[in-house]
Amino acid sequence: MRLQPADIATIRQVTQDVLGYAVPIRLFGSRLNDDARGGDVDLFLELDKRPDNPAWLAATLSGKISRRMRGRKIDVLIAGPRFAALCHSRHRPRGRGAFVRPDDKTLKRLAFLYRVVNKESRLLLDTRQRLFKPGFNLQSLVTLDSTPDLADRIESFVARFGRLQDTTGDKLLPQVLAALGERVASFADNLDRAEKLGWIASADDWFAMCTLRNQMVHEYVEDPVILWNALDAGQRFTPPLAQAAHAMCQEMVRRSWVSV
Repeated sequence: MRLQPADIATIRQVTQDVLGYAVPIRLFGSRLNDDARGGDVDLFLELDKRPDNPAWLAATLSGKISRRMRGRKIDVLIAGPRFAALCHSRHRPRGRGAFVRPDDKTLKRLAFLYRVVNKESRLLLDTRQRLFKPGFNLQSLVTLDSTPDLADRIESFVARFGRLQDTTGDKLLPQVLAALGERVASFADNLDRAEKLGWIASADDWFAMCTLRNQMVHEYVEDPVILWNALDAGQRFTPPLAQAAHAMCQEMVRRSWVSV
């Protein structure tokens, strides 16, 4: 992709300034060919809603970005779910093009979160397997005070369950959304967007997972029935949680933001 980091930052900033929020920006055309020389900068923007005047918006973005990029010719195409492609250029991009690549600082942060989330996911799945063995049931919790090894395994499972949920939902998700040019909003809005993108199966289920954590802390939950129900729900939520983390990591791999 033949764009300098400063130009990428300019494109992102001007687009957000004009629209008032971040949107996915894809580069298409000759600038995707690293072996070519020169050429216009062709940009494809996908909006969630139709602007009042799409053609004028495309022309405005083209002009402002061109001015900030020292007069370089910019063609902007705008499309959305409820209106056909409208743009300042003559051609619609073939294929999906490539997202404008995040800057180096963002890529380092994404790579770090990629490593952390994969490790946390692996440890959680391993702890789940070691805890939920045949014979582990409600009666095991009735005699928990006399089985410190079991208590340690429960504590490990609960801690890793909460840690992966925090890292994925509070750190990885907003970082990936921002890198894609998506609007990063409240935790609830981010989960809704993740569901629409297919990264999580259900935003409602994710909120339900949040309520489990306090019920799984055996030092505070004296009723073994409540503790057992919470732990059982937690172990059933573990695969979808790990799958959500995996989906976001695969998105980064697919866009070559991280090296596997």
